[in-house]
Order: sequence, then C-alpha cells, then structure tokens
Amino acid sequence: MTETTSGQRNLDQLEPSYMYSVIFKEIILEIHEDDSKSLNKLIEYCQQQKVNESQLKYFQREYHKKSSIWWYTEPIFLYGMLNKALRTLDMGCMIKMGFFIRKLHQEIEQLCCEQSDEYTAVFPVYRGQ
Repeated sequence: MTETTSGQRNLDQLEPSYMYSVIFKEIILEIHEDDSKSLNKLIEYCQQQKVNESQLKYFQREYHKKSSIWWYTEPIFLYGMLNKALRTLDMGCMIKMGFFIRKLHQEIEQLCCEQSDEYTAVFPVYRGQ
C-alpha cells in the first residue's frame, strides 16, 4: 500500500463532525469583520438567550478594556456559553462568538510564541470539562 493510499484511508476514517469542526475553525479564524458590529450582534444574541443582564451590560461596557483571555477566564457567561457551543457543535452560537474566538485564538498564539523560548521544560497540561 502506498503512503497516499494509507493517508487516504486515515482521512476516510475521520469522523465527519471532527472534519466539519476543523473546517469551521479555519473559516472562523479567517473571517475579517468589524468587532463593534460583531459585539452588538453577540449582545443581541445573548439577550435572546436570557443571559444575566448585569453581566451582559458589564461585558458590553468593558469588553475593549480587557484581553479576550481575561474575559474567557472571568466568571461570567462567556466561558459557559462558548464551551457549550463547542461541545454541542452549535454553529449559530459559534458564529455569533466568532470575533471573540478569533481574538482569543490570536492572543493564545501570541503568548505561546512569546513564552516558548522561556519555558523549554516539559510540563503537564490538564483539561477540564
């Protein structure tokens, strides 16, 4: 069996939902949109989803003052909403959060590049659910 045939068999065995999520991620990361308009669309979506009004106002008022990493770790609706959307493959929610996902990805990527030279030792990474 050739390497191409073997590689093709491996691709054929991938679960379709995984392949769709990889393609979707690439699309989300490539879209360039106005963050202000996207933020307003997310706020409207959150209002429809009955997100806590005080948290929503706080997020809307302070969003541009903090990093996306900071917002993701802040104990408000964002973490839960994004993780649920990723777990259930809720594309509609992920599209509404696309600007946030993109910025979060960029910030994590930047931190990784900045810190990769400083931390060369192997360390454990834990995943929560």
